[in-house]
Amino acid sequence: MDQADRRRCRRRRRHQELEHAAADDYGGAFSCHLPLHSGFKIPRLPTTACALMRRKKTHRTKLSLENLPGDLLCKVVSQLTVKEAGQTSILSSRWRDRWIYHSNLCFDHSEFPRYTADRFINYVNHVLQQHSFLAVDRFEIRFPLQKQQTKHVDSWVAFASASRAKHFVLDLSPAVHTNHQTEEHKYEFPVDLLNGQNGSPIISLRLSLVCLKLPSDFLGFKDLKELELHLISDLGNLINLFLTKCPALERLSLSHCSMTDLNIPDALCHLQYLKVVNCCVQSIESHAMSLTTFGYAGVPVPIKLDDSLKLSQANITLNKGSGNMNYIVNQLTCSLAHVGYLLIKLSTFDTKVSSTTVILDSLPLFPSF
Repeated sequence: MDQADRRRCRRRRRHQELEHAAADDYGGAFSCHLPLHSGFKIPRLPTTACALMRRKKTHRTKLSLENLPGDLLCKVVSQLTVKEAGQTSILSSRWRDRWIYHSNLCFDHSEFPRYTADRFINYVNHVLQQHSFLAVDRFEIRFPLQKQQTKHVDSWVAFASASRAKHFVLDLSPAVHTNHQTEEHKYEFPVDLLNGQNGSPIISLRLSLVCLKLPSDFLGFKDLKELELHLISDLGNLINLFLTKCPALERLSLSHCSMTDLNIPDALCHLQYLKVVNCCVQSIESHAMSLTTFGYAGVPVPIKLDDSLKLSQANITLNKGSGNMNYIVNQLTCSLAHVGYLLIKLSTFDTKVSSTTVILDSLPLFPSF
């Protein structure tokens, strides 16, 4: 291709671009098809068409994360982990302080697998000292700590209370559970510190491997909807007192806890979900009229759910024991006769009892939850 051909190709492309721009400017009504031969000069299009092209080109070049609105930048940062959000401060001056408004402060040992307890504490303290205290929605600590770190953990609980966090998780259990930690080494959770003088906006609360004690003037959590307790021993009747102070509770999950009796009062009229797994408990009784789903795993204990007439699903898993079949036939099926769907699982079937399979097959089953 010689030089003249290249010039003609350039003129043809230029002609097509101007023609499309003019058509856009006049709503598609403008169209021109001019002969393109050497020596022919393409007429100038209206100024508005050229301005439109410049405007479109300028708009494309300015589209970047740097020009996003401030509230949208905060939403982007909130989708990152705390560690990732802190790294965005090096992007530009606009990003430098965005991470201090991070709404989900989740510190999980899985992100810091090589951190010692002291290094983890220093990192959390450094982050919280620079945070704005504003717009915190979720606050989570998941790291194996003990009573000797009480001062630091108390300050984190106070931060969650002062920032009005709605979801709070304090999981001090190790990644691999051991039974070597005694009660005297467990962190004593300051319920009154989280509750605060003006009440607490907490919606969901999860506590694991802590010592739970209630003050005499415990006000409760009037907005609490989800409560999960894990590896908490020596609750006694404390759990029943705690529940009476949480009138909005909808979901309750207890696992590997020890208590005397679990008695759900009728004041919990919003409770819909109850799960008790491998807890040391003598009996379970519920007067919650809105309860729809119940789950239990452990040794046979008296279960009374007569007042929960809306109960539609029950999932029972019994540990190995010679008296399981007698318990199922004489107690369980009677106390749960009003349940819509009942699933009973045995950890080990007793081959000497020929009616085991027949009884389980005769009960309506539903998928375990």
